[in-house]
Amino acid sequence: MKCKKCQTPLKEGAAFCPECGEKVEPTATSKEMEEKQSEEKKPFWTMKVITIVAILGLLLATTITFYILGSQSIDPEQTVADFQNAILNEDDELVAQLLDPTISDWNYSRADAEALIKYLNKNENDREYLFEALEAQAKAFANGDRNTALSASLLNNGQGSLGMTQEGKKWFIFDDYRIKISPLYLTIYVNEDEATLTINGREQVASTTADEEIQFGPVSPGTYEMEAIIEGRYVDATVTETLDLFQVGSFEQTVNIDFDIANVKVTTNYDDTVVYINGQETDYVVGTTETDIGRLPLDGTAKLTFERTFPWITMTSDEVDVDDEFINYNKFVAMPDEEMEKVMDMLNENWEQMLESLVDGNIDQMVYASDDYKDRIQDEYEKIATSRNDYEYTFLTAKYIKETLEQPEFNPQSDRYELTVRVEYAYEEPDAKTYAILREGDVNRTGYEMLTYYDEESEQWLVEDYSVGHFFIQSSTHTIEFEFNESSSSNEEEEADEDAESEETEDEAEEE
Repeated sequence: MKCKKCQTPLKEGAAFCPECGEKVEPTATSKEMEEKQSEEKKPFWTMKVITIVAILGLLLATTITFYILGSQSIDPEQTVADFQNAILNEDDELVAQLLDPTISDWNYSRADAEALIKYLNKNENDREYLFEALEAQAKAFANGDRNTALSASLLNNGQGSLGMTQEGKKWFIFDDYRIKISPLYLTIYVNEDEATLTINGREQVASTTADEEIQFGPVSPGTYEMEAIIEGRYVDATVTETLDLFQVGSFEQTVNIDFDIANVKVTTNYDDTVVYINGQETDYVVGTTETDIGRLPLDGTAKLTFERTFPWITMTSDEVDVDDEFINYNKFVAMPDEEMEKVMDMLNENWEQMLESLVDGNIDQMVYASDDYKDRIQDEYEKIATSRNDYEYTFLTAKYIKETLEQPEFNPQSDRYELTVRVEYAYEEPDAKTYAILREGDVNRTGYEMLTYYDEESEQWLVEDYSVGHFFIQSSTHTIEFEFNESSSSNEEEEADEDAESEETEDEAEEE
């Protein structure tokens, strides 16, 4: 550094020139000069500047994006479209988010949304009606016609409905459009105690008191399936009610759940009969006197079967629907088909043996008949034997009335089961010697009542006696018929044997 006046070199920091005394003006140090020069060389787009600009740009982009997305999120038509898709896709979570209750103390839940979805997707006409109304409102709001939009709301047309509203600003910028839903309240009465009440699969009351008011609500418009169950010893009583609620006249709805249940009294045509309820054996034993088998539903869900052991078999009845508090089951069939066949086969053989005894007087061949029965046939044979002609017969048919084979009765005097079977026998008698109700030429067609019984010692059916039956078989009568085309009297058999012997003698003579 030099003096500006005399050009004398100066020491750094000198205030005056040592030669001329001129005051020295302070100047920047070399370091400061270097720093100044360095600063003069720095570019404008430093990292700091770039960072600031980037932040500002990001904020601007975010603001623009926020505005675009925000404007879309509150677009009324988009809101309606989202709601429609959520209903059709059964998205109960989204439906619950999109709907806004009209009352502040109702937290619209997914359970509410489930009921609404179920109703709308089950009732397509109502669903389309709602969708079209919301679309019309959304279009009016989008066009700025608020009055038209509000007047088109279904909220104006009934309780338990939906409609779009515009309420204030969202984020202080956008109009806020919401789909509002109005609530309903249910008052439920159950006519029995101790019923468990569930609504749409969720238990609401663990044990009811008969005719006590049950409040349920607020609830969404929708479908509600109510089930009340009273647990029974052998069968539960169940009542279900389905309630569809949408645009109803009153926000209060009353539901009556009525059980048809009673103490059931039973009689059967056999004592010592065990009762089964819905296939489960009970400790109830019923008979010809009335027996109370407890409380049962009378809607047919309880089904009775009866079981009875007889000396020849254990039988189970057909199923009986419980639809009345008095069950008189007098149709218990004690005889299976194979047992009825045994009785009919026995009676067929017995009648054949009886007719044969009238021919030859040998009553010992009547192996199924009682002694009194045999004596009666012996007397009949002796009467026939006094006549001029021998007795001849051809056993043609036996026709049994089926219902008389089904229900043996116990006779306490004889201590056995007895069965009076009605049968019509038809047999040909060339010389009529026996009693007949109806004759067609030589054919005797007479109905009889055959008193049979079950002999437990020999385990077979036997016949005690018979009597002429004053009955006629109608075309509608259920019968079982046997035909005996090859049957013939012993006299005819003897004649056939004699003819055969004669033919053999002739043949032998020809050979000789």
